[in-house]
Parts: sequence; C-alpha cells; structure tokens
Amino acid sequence: QVLKDGVALCALLNKVEPGTIRRTPFARPRTPFNELENLQAFENGCRDLGMPADCIFPPGALHRGADIDLVVRCLQCLFENAGEVAGDAGKLSTWVLERRVRKWITDATGVDVRAGDFHDLLRDGHVLCKLVSAIEPGIVDKHHLKPSQSKFAALETIGAFVQATRELGVAEHDVFAAKDLYEGEGMDAVQRALVALSRAAAKKVGYKGPLMDIPAQSYEDSVAMHRDSVLSNSNTPRADLAHVPPPQATKPTSALVAPAPVHPPGSENRAPATSSGGVAAKSRALERALANGGGNDLYI
Repeated sequence: QVLKDGVALCALLNKVEPGTIRRTPFARPRTPFNELENLQAFENGCRDLGMPADCIFPPGALHRGADIDLVVRCLQCLFENAGEVAGDAGKLSTWVLERRVRKWITDATGVDVRAGDFHDLLRDGHVLCKLVSAIEPGIVDKHHLKPSQSKFAALETIGAFVQATRELGVAEHDVFAAKDLYEGEGMDAVQRALVALSRAAAKKVGYKGPLMDIPAQSYEDSVAMHRDSVLSNSNTPRADLAHVPPPQATKPTSALVAPAPVHPPGSENRAPATSSGGVAAKSRALERALANGGGNDLYI
C-alpha cells in the first residue's frame, strides 16, 4: 500500500539519478488512474536508466499486487547497481554510467545515441570521431566522420579516435584497443575511456561544449578497475609487480689503483735503503775503496 501510488518510487528514482523523472505526474494522486500514471513514469525511468528488462515490472504488477516478487526484484536491482549517489562522493553503476555517456555524446555531437544498442551505435568509430572533432576541430581526417563500409575501415577509424584521445591528454592506461569496441568485448573499457576524455575536455583551453555529469569518485574507481583488469591479463603476477626488490647497490671502486712494486731478481734478500743519508755514506765508502785499490773486496 505504501508504494501503490508510485509517488515514493518516483522520488527514489530521482534520488538515484536526478532528473530521471522531471515531474511526477501526480504528486497527490486522487484516483487509481493517477496512481497507474505514476507507476508508468517509474517504469519508463527504469528503462531510461538502462535497467535490465527482466528486472522492470509493469504498473499492474504492483497496483493490483499481481507480482510482488518482480517488484522486489526490481528494487533489489536498483539498490545493487545504483549504489550510493550523493554528489562528488557517489558511485555509479555500469548502466547509470552508460546513460550519462550516451547523453554526453548526444549533446556534444548532435547524433542521438540515447536509445538502441550502445555497441552497434559506436562500433565503426565514426560517432566517436565526431565527438573528438567537437572537442578539437580537425583532430581527425574528415573521412573518419562518415560510417565505415568495411571492418578494415572501421578499425582504422577507431584507431584514429584512440590516437586523438591521446593527443587531447587522455592517459595511456585509460585508452582502449580497437577490438575492444569493434568486437564488443570491452565496452566497459570504452566507457572508462569516454569518461577520461570528458575529463580531458574539461581541461582543454577554449572548449566550451558540454561535459559528462559524473562524480569524481566514480572516475577514480573506473581508473582503478581498468588498471586491475590490465594487471589481471598480464603475464606477470600482480604480487610480483608490487614487490619487485630494488637493485642491489654495488660498492664503488677507486679509479686509480697503485701498481704492485716490482723487485729485481735476488733483491728480496737485500735490506732496502731507509734514508737518503745511508745511500750517501755508501757512495763515499766506495770512492775511498777505489782510491786505495781495494774495491774488489768491497760489498755494498
């Protein structure tokens, strides 16, 4: 009975994502028809947020009590995926983030990507090239702004977008590989790259176009998730990356080393001269011995 009129549900959805329901049809419903209108607004809001279809209940499931289990499942999905969203400290789920990415691309390029399969809309890369061209005109060649007719052309266009994001200041750990988008195997990485691109656009001098409405904490979380995925796919275990021992310091050696003294053969039994005075005394003794003719018996 508390949720039957839909007023509380519409308020809850706007708390999760402000502006999802711009105006509750009947803030004070007076008839069952008014209550059903409110529940229909809640259902439409869930679809706009990108909630999985199997989690959304039709208005009659709650109003008539026909499927309360589906109602509980919807609210549980909303709680688990939306998390806490409160200003810059909030955290966005994947499908709430996708809605904001879609809205930013639509506002910046004029190409409506708010509805339809997100992968199919972006797969050939030309919409993304229009996005970077809106941030900095001329950053990609004009032929990349048209739909690609082949896989090779699509991969080339996606590569042009990725290179443009680097030039606009997106960090290397935030970019994605072309196959992530073309094959649809890394759409989370694509979303994170677009979040980083919006951050880079906000810092670009002269850009006055729209930006993505996303809490700062959500961006930091997305970067951390991307780094974790990169590390998990690396051949080097994360623990090894975090605990690589520093290189051992080598002990410096002197540049100049004194050579070992070389002794002539037989000199090891002679006593070395200890002073210049001893050498002079021996010289004088030799002179006297030669003068007296007895030098043959003299040993120095």
